[in-house]
Amino acid sequence: MANLNAPLGNRKIYRLETSVLEFLHNFRKEKQFSRTVEVYHLNKKEDNEYYKLLCTEFLFKDEENADVILLKKLSYLWDEVEVLVNIENRIVAIVNLSEIKLRWIEISDSLSTAYKGLAIESYFLTINELLEVEEKVCDFLNSPKMYGMLFNGLSLQHFPSERRERKITEHGIEVLETTSQVNDGKKGEIRITAIQTEITDILGYNRIYHYDNTLLIEGYVAIKKKEKEMRHSLLWIG
Repeated sequence: MANLNAPLGNRKIYRLETSVLEFLHNFRKEKQFSRTVEVYHLNKKEDNEYYKLLCTEFLFKDEENADVILLKKLSYLWDEVEVLVNIENRIVAIVNLSEIKLRWIEISDSLSTAYKGLAIESYFLTINELLEVEEKVCDFLNSPKMYGMLFNGLSLQHFPSERRERKITEHGIEVLETTSQVNDGKKGEIRITAIQTEITDILGYNRIYHYDNTLLIEGYVAIKKKEKEMRHSLLWIG
């Protein structure tokens, strides 16, 4: 992540928010949750950056709903994660995966006494299978609903003074990445916009990140599908 690796042990705090809007049979349903995440740079390891991610607060819309209560309890599985991040600013390894597996055993044992049924058993099985393959865990944590807003595939050693554009592929669609300075050169902006989406179920796709020098201070991702809209945001708060 840009400018999070100096000095060692330096802490940065971000608020991450996700909103999912579903359109089902003329019915609109919205889910929202947010997390406060402390990010610590611990060291370098195997040519990668070593980070500790600590979630200190979870907030969910409609917290009295039974499904939300369960989701909040499940969220604690990921409240302390140690990862390795490559030069492309993506998570490539989970340092404390064994600890996470033990944490999941405790959480699932506790929840299985209160929650029954095929749906919950299927969900637990999905998590069990996920934790058995580190690459899948990395993909999950790299998703924007987890830590993909922080480790966003954009790596900056310095912000360029000139506007730059390039075409890349994300989620199977062609997008245009534009890097430029805004506010009279005081801030940097990276904007990623879909060029064509015909070959996927994605109707619209936008990513915007704002930087102060190379410090990531704000980010926004919007993904639009036929029956669902997903919005993810990031804000540096300290």
